[in-house]
Amino acid sequence: MKDQIKLNNSREIILSKLRSSVSRSWEDLWPDNIPTGDVFESALDPLSLFKEKLEEVGGKVLIERDEKEAWNKLSLILRERGWKQFVVSDPTIKENCLRNGIPVVDNFVGTEDTEVSLTGCEALIAITGSVMVSSSVAGRKINVYPSVHLVLARKEQLVQSIEEGFERIEKRYDHRPSQISLISGPSRTADIEKTLVMGAHGPRELIVLIYN
Repeated sequence: MKDQIKLNNSREIILSKLRSSVSRSWEDLWPDNIPTGDVFESALDPLSLFKEKLEEVGGKVLIERDEKEAWNKLSLILRERGWKQFVVSDPTIKENCLRNGIPVVDNFVGTEDTEVSLTGCEALIAITGSVMVSSSVAGRKINVYPSVHLVLARKEQLVQSIEEGFERIEKRYDHRPSQISLISGPSRTADIEKTLVMGAHGPRELIVLIYN
C-alpha cells in the first residue's frame, strides 16, 4: 500500500512538471541574449588541420611544392598502383593529364579500367577535413561510383568553414551548381550488425593532393 502511494506521488510530481513546461510559451524559453560568433576557433594552420581531420577518418592527404610536382606525383601514383587511367570529366584536368602523359577516360563504366576518378573541388574545409565538390567541377557520378576518388586542389582553396566554402561558390558562379556535396573521408557504414564496411555507398578510398 505504501509503495503504491509513493508511486502515485512520484507520478503526480512528474505530470505536474510536464504540465507546467507545456503551459510555457516558446518565447519564455528563448534566451534574451543569443550568442554570436564562430562555433569553432579559426585554425592558425588550415593545411595541417585539414590533413589531421581528414586522415582521422581514413582519408589521405598528399602535399606537393607546386603544380609541376603535383602532376609528377599523379603519374607516379598511377604507375605504383597499377591503374591504367583516370576517369576525368573536367576539361582542364583532362587537358593537363594528356599533356603530362596520363591516360584518361571520360565516363565511368564500372570496370577495373575505370576504378579511380580524378576531380577538382570547390573548397577544402579545414575545421571538418571535408572536400566540397559540385556538379560543375566533379560531375554527378565519377566522385561516387569509382572505388577510389583522387582530388586535385590548390592550397588557396583551403577555407576555415563550410560557410566560407559556400561563399566561394557564390562568388564563382552566376547560378549556383545544381548539386553541392561535402565529402568527409572514404564512404563507410556500420548499419549491419555494427560492422564497419568501407566503400558501401561510394569510394572506399579518398586521396587529396594539394599543391601551392
